[in-house]
Amino acid sequence: MDKKSFQKKLQEFVTEKAGSLSGIEEIEEFFREENLTKEQTAMILEYVDQKRREKSLSSREEEYLREYLASLDSLSDERSEEKRWLAFAAREAVKYHSAGTVLEDLIQEGSLGLSLGLRAAAGAADPDEIIKESIRRQLSQASEESATAQISDRRMVERVKALDESLTKLEKELGRKVYPEEIADDMGISEDEVRSIIKLTGEDAGEEGGTKDAGA
Repeated sequence: MDKKSFQKKLQEFVTEKAGSLSGIEEIEEFFREENLTKEQTAMILEYVDQKRREKSLSSREEEYLREYLASLDSLSDERSEEKRWLAFAAREAVKYHSAGTVLEDLIQEGSLGLSLGLRAAAGAADPDEIIKESIRRQLSQASEESATAQISDRRMVERVKALDESLTKLEKELGRKVYPEEIADDMGISEDEVRSIIKLTGEDAGEEGGTKDAGA
């Protein structure tokens, strides 16, 4: 199995099992076609355990979930089918919850997936599976977008830190204000990239190209 396919299968396993994993036997069964080594199995077990901790809801989120599910009980008997699906979507949202995601937002995404699924399933021979797939697809997309945003944020923080370190080093070496082109050369990136990062730090390029207050 190629790397991309394995990562996808690993994510499926985490989504299904992170909340109820009992031991390495389940890992070996799920990945039996991959013929994992003992070291690989142990690494997956550690990864799943980490994701289980990340998935833990805060006390506020647990309270929100209880209140949300309780609110569904107030729906009339005529809306029992809607209530069943909304509860299903909420519980699926919990499975896709991880550090950095907001449970309320995921429940809304699950509800959107439900609406889309109900429309797509109209007249279908097996509507339940279509609705479930629509809910999970919407949640998976929302979760992936959140993860991508977090990675982008972390990378930008790292670049700001790297620029600050470069600026401090060059100021010490040159004993004067530092120009964006000098930082660019030191960091191995373009001058435009340097200016973009500088803007994020709240500093502007000086009139002559140096950074504001640099070397002061």
